[in-house]
This record gives sequence, structure tokens and C-alpha cells, in this order.
Amino acid sequence: VHDWSLGGLQEALKNTRSALLYLVLLSMLSSCATINFDEFKEASYAPPPSTDTFLGRMKEPLMADGKTGQSAFYVVGEGVEALALRIAGAAMAEKSIDVQTYLIKNDTTSKLFVGAMLKAADEGVRVRLLLDDMFTGGVMDDALAVLNSHALIQVRIFNPFAQRRFRTLDGLTDFGRVNRRMHNKTFTIDNQISIMGGRNIADEYFSARIDSDFLDAEVLAFGPIVPEISDMFDAYWNHRLAVPVEQILNFPDDLDAANARLRAAVVEAFDEVADTEYGEALISRIWEERRIYDRVVWADYELVYDSPDKIDANLAQNAKSMVPPLENAIVSAGQELLVISPYFVPREAGIEFLRATVSRGLDVKVITNSLAANNHWVVHSGYAPSRKALLRAGVELYESRPDIPYEDDVPETFRSEVTTLHTKAMIIDRRQVFIGSFNWDPRSLNLNTEMGVIIDSPELGEFYSQQVRSELPWIAYKVKLDEGDKLTWVTDIDGKDVVYTKEPNSSFSQRFLSGLASFLPIKGQL
Repeated sequence: VHDWSLGGLQEALKNTRSALLYLVLLSMLSSCATINFDEFKEASYAPPPSTDTFLGRMKEPLMADGKTGQSAFYVVGEGVEALALRIAGAAMAEKSIDVQTYLIKNDTTSKLFVGAMLKAADEGVRVRLLLDDMFTGGVMDDALAVLNSHALIQVRIFNPFAQRRFRTLDGLTDFGRVNRRMHNKTFTIDNQISIMGGRNIADEYFSARIDSDFLDAEVLAFGPIVPEISDMFDAYWNHRLAVPVEQILNFPDDLDAANARLRAAVVEAFDEVADTEYGEALISRIWEERRIYDRVVWADYELVYDSPDKIDANLAQNAKSMVPPLENAIVSAGQELLVISPYFVPREAGIEFLRATVSRGLDVKVITNSLAANNHWVVHSGYAPSRKALLRAGVELYESRPDIPYEDDVPETFRSEVTTLHTKAMIIDRRQVFIGSFNWDPRSLNLNTEMGVIIDSPELGEFYSQQVRSELPWIAYKVKLDEGDKLTWVTDIDGKDVVYTKEPNSSFSQRFLSGLASFLPIKGQL
């Protein structure tokens, strides 16, 4: 309803002037906030692997089990085990801990993780924490400042936002830079043992939330691959875009008081889980993980990762990419390709690549999230239009269910209301297994830096291929085309096939918003 009176017109003009003035002020504020990426910072590097540490002495007798050049791998699937490995690893560290992650939250398991880093540093271990800045958002600023104030802890932010409070302004005025993010995840102890894959540091990745659980996978590794991972970490750590937090954060006026608050929050987090089923399982796993060396598989491998230069739009075109070795592995396949990608946006080139792969006689299966399971419905809008083309090309499509049934012996503590697939993996010819941070989407391909490992192991390939195939009927919907060329979804519920004719278990708002977003020109950003 418009007021076309003179008074109404004057009020409208007044409001317009106010809005324009506000935008000008915000623009001026944004233009004043800059980061000097060339400011001096001291370079540092991982220590050389040494047999005079606890982990070095444990590892040394086992090195004879592998052939020259091979490394040992253990796939970490359970969330509780993933957290236990990090806490146990920090307790065993003697020289260094290097952490590279896309996301760390201010929640219970993040505090347990931070507590483990603090305890290691208190006992003389150097800790380097390298974070992407997409989700810090000021929430972790005080904690990061406290950590960085420790004599043995350094924190750097990769490609930080200039605006700490009005971050959206950076998106408007410096979109080309802040749109490119570091998505790598590694955790390396004493340059002897490393964990890498898709997990961030938050409750949903460690099975600690009742409302949301992320099914993820990563590998624990030792052997010659670990110094390679450390070299990668050092390249990112010493890159011009890795900015020390003291250069960009407003530190608390009273660091001692902030330090006391953080340590109290860590103690509170430990107390919160201490007498719970989760806490009991975590403590049990922490002690169990000290025997992790007994469960590894030795194999040839190829560590693959993007150069940190990929984040710089001026250098990205010539930056080293992990895509060629992944593509070579797929092209060399002769029997089957199993792709697991929570965020799957193939676009025309990707569809054609998979069509060509099928035409070579390969059995191609793709597993991704259903709309109801996806924590980013906008990503589903980029994937959904490709389904019919993929099915017609002969690709088998499976969409992970949000209500994956649990075994009877799983305690209520570990049963989540919604399960989201977050594993990024491939199995090629039941021999090569890729696990890492790379999604089959334009963002991983063109904008974010990613990493992972291709493990050449018939033992792992056969085991996980069989496991996935046996579980697919009841953990996922198989997507099909009916006689009328319409999509249907089929899954096993209590031993019977149940057929859906629309996005299963999704709400009207999810379907509406995802459908609406599919018309937007944003697929290159997904």
C-alpha cells in the first residue's frame, strides 16, 4: 500500500536518503578495512621425523611390514573414534602438533579438542593451528587469541576476511578473494602420524549431537606419507595468505582473564560428558587407540592436493591441482567406479565425463545426499536437474537417507534425528581408494583448495566396496526413472521395497526453496 500524498512522498524520500547514506557509510567502513598480506611473519616448519619420540619408537619396528615407499593406513569411520584419536594423539605428542581445518565451532567436542591442544602445549609441545576464516565469524576470536598467546601455540587464519563484524561487506566489496576458501583437513603429530579426510572440528562430526550426525571418513596414516603431508602443511602455513591472528583480531583487554575463561570452559566440557555414555565410550576409545598400529594396511599411495596458490585468483590457473591425478585414476579404471560425494553438482562437463565412463563398460555408482539429508538445500538445487541425464547415461544414483536405521545394540546417545552424508571418497576397480576433502562440485574443482590420498590396496578396495554395496538398499534411496520418465525413489524398510514419487522425507519448504534456487545462476558457486 503506497501513500501518494505529499507527506508520504517526503517520508519516502527521507527513508531513501537514509538507506543510501547507510550504504555509503558501510562502503566507507569496508574500504577502510584491509589486510596486509605481505607483512613479515616468521616461517616455521615441521620437525624431522625422529625415532627418539614415543610415536617414533612405536612405529619403527612396524616399518619392516611395508615395502619400500609404502605407508600404513587405517580408515576412521566412527565419530567417537575420530575424536579419541585426536585426544590420544595429542597426549602422545612430544615435539609438535599441526592442525589444518576448514571449520572449528564453539561447542563441546571443539572445547575437548582445544583442551587437548592446550594440555600438549603446557607440556612442551609446539602447536600450529591453521584455520580457514569462513565460519569463525568472531565467535572463536577470544579463544583463538588466548591460544595464540600461549608461548608454544601459534594460530594463523588462511585468507581472512578484513571485516571481523560486518563480514558480508567483504563479500560485496572483495568477493573474488573471499569466495575462495581453504577446505583441507589434516592433523599431524610429531611428523610421525597423521589424520586426513573430510572431518571438521564440531559436535556433528564426532557423533555428539542428538539432532544431527555427519557420516564421515578419514584415514590415519604413518610412513613416508607423513613428511609429505607436513610439507603440504608448511606450504600453506608459510604462504602469504596465512595471516597470524595477532595481525587481524582485536585481542581481549585482559588476556589472563580470557585464558581463565577458556580453560574453565574446557573443564566444563569434560565434566559435561564425563559420566555419560558418550564420555565412557570416548575414554574407552582413547585407551584403545594406543594400539592403532596393529590395525593398519600397508599400501602404495599418492598424496594429492591443491597448491595454496589456487586461492589467489591471479595464480590459480597455473597452480598445482589435485584433479589430474584423480582423473587419471578414473580413466585407468576398467570395471567399476563408486563415487561418494555429499555435495554432488556435476554440471554438463561432469555428466559427459560420467557418460563416457559408462560407455567404456564401467559400472558407475554415485552416492550423494537426498534433499532431506542434505544440510545445504541450495547445493541440492544444483544437483537435482542432473539426475535424469545421469540415469539415462547409465549411472546408478543413490541418495543417502536422513533416517538411516540403527542396529539394536546402538545406545540412544548415538542415535541422531537426522543423518547427513559427509564422506568424500571414491573406490576404483575395488583396488584404489580415495579419501579426502574433495567434493564433486564446482567449488572443490575451481574455488576451494582440497586434498586427499589415493590408496592402492585391493584389501581396502574390496572390503569397502562390498560394505557399501551391502548397505545401500537400506541406507539410501535408489533413484530411478519410471515408464513415464518421472523420478522415483526406492529403499528397503523392514525388508520391503518402499517407493516414493517425490523427494522422500522432505518438507514442502525444502522442495520449494530447492526448486526455486535451481533457476538461479549460481551453480558455479556450489
